[in-house]
Amino acid sequence: MADIVKTIADVEFGGELPSFVPDTSIEATRRFGKQVGWNTPRFTDHEGARKEGLPGAIVPGVMSQGFLGAMIHRWAPDAEIIAIDTIFRAPVQVDHPHTITGVVTDIDEDEGTVEIDITVTNEAGETRVFGTATANAPTRWAYQNAVSDMTSIFSRIIVGELPAHFVWQDERCVAFLSIRPLRPGHTLVVPRVEVDHWIDLDDETVAGLMRVARIIAHAQQEVYRPAKVGLLIAGLEVPHAHIHVSPIDGLCDMDFASVGPNPGDEALAAEAARIRG
Repeated sequence: MADIVKTIADVEFGGELPSFVPDTSIEATRRFGKQVGWNTPRFTDHEGARKEGLPGAIVPGVMSQGFLGAMIHRWAPDAEIIAIDTIFRAPVQVDHPHTITGVVTDIDEDEGTVEIDITVTNEAGETRVFGTATANAPTRWAYQNAVSDMTSIFSRIIVGELPAHFVWQDERCVAFLSIRPLRPGHTLVVPRVEVDHWIDLDDETVAGLMRVARIIAHAQQEVYRPAKVGLLIAGLEVPHAHIHVSPIDGLCDMDFASVGPNPGDEALAAEAARIRG
C-alpha cells in the first residue's frame, strides 16, 4: 500500500499506515491548553500534576484524538474523517515519546469508506489508547475531477480572477496569505508559471522562490516574534508548486490537520499590511 493514499483504489485491506510520532512535549500541551482555555496543572505542569496523583502532566484526550486525525490525514490528505472512537487504557504522558500506528480493517468501495484500527503506544510498547476510525476516501473519478477543478486556482489568483491578500509580487512569483492558516501570517509563495511538482521548476525560479520566502520569513519574525519561521513544500493539496512560510513555536504548528478557519477579509488584510510593513 502506498505511503500516501489519493483514492480508495490505493487502499489495501490489512495495509499499515505510516507510523506517526506526535509532539507530546510540555510546550505543545501548554500551547494547546492556552488556546482552548485548559491551563490546569494536569496538562501543563509536571509537579502540579503529581500533586493531583498523576505520574506527571498528561496529554488532553481531545489533543490525543487530534493526533489520530493527523496521522490519517498524513496518509490520506483528501480523506474525510467520519468518526474516531477511542478507548483510553492509560494516560498519554507528556514529555514521553509515543508512536501511533494504524491498520486497514475494512474497505467498502460502494460507500467509499475505510475503517482503520489505531493504536497509541509508549516507549515501553504499552498500549495507551486504542481506537477505530472511519473515513471517506475519494474515488479515482472524484479525485481526478477535484484536481482538474483545482488546477487553475493559484493561476486565477495571480491574474486577478480570484481575490487574495498579497504581500509580495515580482516577475517570477507572488506571495499571499493562506485563507486556512496554520498560524497568523501563514503565507504561500507561488511561482507565476503553473508547474505541479517544484522539482520540475527551472533553477532561476526555485532560487527566486526561496529568496522571496526568506524575505517573507524575516518580516514574519519581526512581526510575530515566533520561536522559528517554518518552511514547507508539500504540493498535495493544489497541483501548482508553492511554499508554505509560517511563524511556528513547535513542530505541531506545521500540522495541516489542525489548520484554522478562514479569518475573513478584514483580518487577512490587516495581517498582510503588517507583513508588508
